[in-house]
Amino acid sequence: MFKVSKFLCYELDKGGKIIGWIGKICCIIPIVILTILLVIGVFMSCENVMTILQKHPEIQTEVILDCYTAKLAFGIISVIIIAVYALFYYIYSLLIRGIDNRNHCQVRPALICEVIAFIICIAFAAYSENVVTRIYYLFWAALSFYIAVVLYSIYSNIKSGKSNPQVAQYSGP
Repeated sequence: MFKVSKFLCYELDKGGKIIGWIGKICCIIPIVILTILLVIGVFMSCENVMTILQKHPEIQTEVILDCYTAKLAFGIISVIIIAVYALFYYIYSLLIRGIDNRNHCQVRPALICEVIAFIICIAFAAYSENVVTRIYYLFWAALSFYIAVVLYSIYSNIKSGKSNPQVAQYSGP
């Protein structure tokens, strides 16, 4: 596997923490938005729900949705998405903690997620018919690949017991 010695212009450990914090922020924002929408959706009147369903006929494919079924479907989907983002938040928290504690087992979940994200982006780019969409997915695939390489470099440095190569070690008098 490829290895790097820096993340952009930062040391590997600092770059890994930046990746972790950006990941945590990118997980918190949808959790807050979906929680607010979930609360609004629960307290929305049935007349408003039916108006929304009538404006969007693509939602009602073959199933006739009534108000309570639509609210239930929206609620279940929102809770599942919130749970997935909470899991990613936990994984990025593990990444930060793993770098601080020099524990390679806590870095591994973020590395696995980035490799999966890379594979998914490549698959979406391969099956995309639109050129702009294909370029969009290839950009995210390249970014995921680079982040995976950085995380693998951190993982292998921690696993082999190396300290950060850019930090000079004090050898004593």
